[in-house]
Amino acid sequence: MFSLSSRGRSAALIHPRSLTKIGPALERAGFDVIPVPVCRSLDPRLEGHPDLQIFAANGYAFVHPDADDEFVGCCSQYARVIRCTTSLGRNYPLDCPYNIAFTGEYALCKEQLIPAEIRNFLDEEGIPTVDIPQGYAKCSIIVVDEKSIITEDEGIRRKAELIGFDVLTVRKGFITLDGFPHGFIGGISGMNGGSVYLTGDIAHHPDHGIISSFIEKRGKRIELLSPLPAADIGSIIFL
Repeated sequence: MFSLSSRGRSAALIHPRSLTKIGPALERAGFDVIPVPVCRSLDPRLEGHPDLQIFAANGYAFVHPDADDEFVGCCSQYARVIRCTTSLGRNYPLDCPYNIAFTGEYALCKEQLIPAEIRNFLDEEGIPTVDIPQGYAKCSIIVVDEKSIITEDEGIRRKAELIGFDVLTVRKGFITLDGFPHGFIGGISGMNGGSVYLTGDIAHHPDHGIISSFIEKRGKRIELLSPLPAADIGSIIFL
């Protein structure tokens, strides 16, 4: 079920049902692809979303206490894995304590929700938090670089701009999420190195032009992992 580590390679953690859609493109890009096991504590429509189950930063990966042992062992080949004590639940806000957007310099999150182990890690690493009203931080944000993000959420925009972020705000909707009227913009994305990876084409989004321009003007490449329309699969988490 899980990939084996290759020395010098990074891992991409993805929704198990997206393996055939975006897995081959990630492998061609040089990543070992790891499907995230479903978490039965979550809403069945979200049970395979990586960004609800894992927070990764600076060579560490934080997982919920019920995370599959084999999955944790596989992730341990790419990062130091910390099993937290905060369990997940079906409904908001019990489903989003790990849903933190890390830009490489800042952690955007609803501070009152994050697990103690992550809070301690951020303090020890000297990573400042940006306390936002939206619990689904990672779902709501495409991270472009350390201080540049794309979001649909006005509350996130206001808080991020207060500390000097460049923020592109786009129209809500136009992103599919199985079982829901629409998904979140951040759930189609993952940033690694010089590239922003998207789960598919964004030509159907009315703001696709300014999204592409915003990313490219910051020296990042856009990597489309599928010719199909981009869908919210719970982000791509890189280790």
